[in-house]
Amino acid sequence: ITTVSKRGRPSAPGPAAAFMSAMSNETVHYMAACDVTDAKALECLTDWAPPVHAAPLEELGWAVSDDVVDVIRRDIGRMGQVELKRSLQRLEDAKYQAVFQTREVRSRLQSKSFAQEKEQLQEEQLQLQEREAAILELIADVSQRLGAGAE
Repeated sequence: ITTVSKRGRPSAPGPAAAFMSAMSNETVHYMAACDVTDAKALECLTDWAPPVHAAPLEELGWAVSDDVVDVIRRDIGRMGQVELKRSLQRLEDAKYQAVFQTREVRSRLQSKSFAQEKEQLQEEQLQLQEREAAILELIADVSQRLGAGAE
């Protein structure tokens, strides 16, 4: 959570202070000082982003969804209705994973601390977009087979 005030730290008495204390104990809370009438300060505030966890790209385990997609693509012709439904669920999970990973890479691209890795991150983002497109195509194929089998 990010809160903004002219002084940077709210000083409301009573229940508001207790709320701020509880909120800070339960979640990450960033407090910023910004005068909205100061254009430069407002620009700096809107450009700011929380620090990004710096896990190496290789450690994120992104190859798992590729294996699932390859196996489903290979075996789709031999699958029955139950297997198709199970595969559709796995593909939906892989799609959500790809969307999450794309967001992670996008946030790293926007972070100044990853400026040296910009080219690698852009390549990773392109690969993730291609993976998501392949997953969506396979979801359409599996859904079509499920629909054809239900008739």
